[in-house]
Amino acid sequence: MAENKENWMNKGGNIALVFKKLRIFSAFFAISEPFFALIMPVGLSEFT
Repeated sequence: MAENKENWMNKGGNIALVFKKLRIFSAFFAISEPFFALIMPVGLSEFT
């Protein structure tokens, strides 16, 4: 029983880590998007 709980905790930690990475990536994307829009005349809005 304890082993199952630990396994579940590991899965929860992995999911939290994925969400944390996604949050960092989306924040980075939000910061860098205006620069891409300045560099590319088309901008990213056409691709997203």
